[in-house]
Amino acid sequence: MKNIFFMTLSLAAVLILGCSNQVRVTGKVTFEDGTPLTEGKVVFDKDTSFQAVGQIQSDGSYTLGSYKVTDGVPRGTYKVYITGAVSSQTRDVGVRAQTGEQSFERGQVSIPMFTKLIHPKYEAPETSGLVCEVNQSMKYDIKVTPP
Repeated sequence: MKNIFFMTLSLAAVLILGCSNQVRVTGKVTFEDGTPLTEGKVVFDKDTSFQAVGQIQSDGSYTLGSYKVTDGVPRGTYKVYITGAVSSQTRDVGVRAQTGEQSFERGQVSIPMFTKLIHPKYEAPETSGLVCEVNQSMKYDIKVTPP
């Protein structure tokens, strides 16, 4: 009886894994001159009910993941956009604070400064103009423009 149970369970696992709707989607995000975008995430959005995300690597490449980092994406039509495409630097600024009635302290504070790397239109599914039909494993390259 145990053997029949384990055989049935094994067969069910094989059927489920073999019929997976997830397909691999990779690509590269570059500017028009071929320079890679090095920061951010590519997001495939399906009617706001499902999102797959791929972290952009230093060479501009990404691999989509739905439930795990790189497990792929279900077949379908997606609006595509990019989030987090900013560079961050710190800027030291001088500060002066009153610590008593007449005494002041001077010092330095590092303030984060963020600069957008791409045009804001790419930051939302409604404005990016990017749509991808996923039917099989594929490569989907994206060209972006600076702000």
